[in-house]
Amino acid sequence: LEDTLTNAGLSREEREAVMRDHPQLATTYDLENEIQPRVNYLRFLHDNDRLGGESVASCILRQPQSLERDFHLVHECDNYAVVNKPWCVRLDTPRGWPGKTRFTPKYPGDVSVEDWLESKYPSWDTVRFCHQLDNATSGVLVAASNKRAAGEAARLFRERKAKKTYLAIVFGHPENDEWTVRAGMGRDPDDPKGFKEKIMDVEDGGKACETRFRVLTRGTLTLKGKYEGVPVSKVEVTPVTGRRHQIRVH
Repeated sequence: LEDTLTNAGLSREEREAVMRDHPQLATTYDLENEIQPRVNYLRFLHDNDRLGGESVASCILRQPQSLERDFHLVHECDNYAVVNKPWCVRLDTPRGWPGKTRFTPKYPGDVSVEDWLESKYPSWDTVRFCHQLDNATSGVLVAASNKRAAGEAARLFRERKAKKTYLAIVFGHPENDEWTVRAGMGRDPDDPKGFKEKIMDVEDGGKACETRFRVLTRGTLTLKGKYEGVPVSKVEVTPVTGRRHQIRVH
């Protein structure tokens, strides 16, 4: 662990401070499967100018929790495995993308949820995800061991018999405690990749959407960094429909 933190750019005093203030690094986090891949991921972000000018060492000092990558099973049975998907972990490369039919690692130790499930269940012929979670989002993800089970679970989501609840930290203090957004959504024509969604009236080609919000807590952000101390709220989010990027857009 000390060698890994040293290679990430932390001085001896910084290593001691991080390990003193965040003992989970040594007692809970897995060095090979969590800490080292997460350091490599931070390097990947830094090398691609996606850390906002911050160094890898500074990011670890500010938020040592960023080195966690906790895959674990929430439930399993003959037909399904319910896994905790860590943040910034992809399910797999979506089928149908030009020239991309399989997950391609971006940095040493990069794994998809499919990779993890395949190592856990080598007898499964194919990992079949019953719904989607964005790369950045952590949470419960249901995978099926066979086609029939996947179809049955997908039907429950399609018929809105399965309910999803998300937690989000948002900037500001919403005026209302509860509200519902029913703004339609459609593909953003200004996105060159054709992936982003935007508010769009149904009359203009958008799809009907509904998201319910409830404020749980109002306070200030305690995470160290440039946003420390700004007003934030913890919000419970219930999407009634399941459009891509729906929560973020609404």
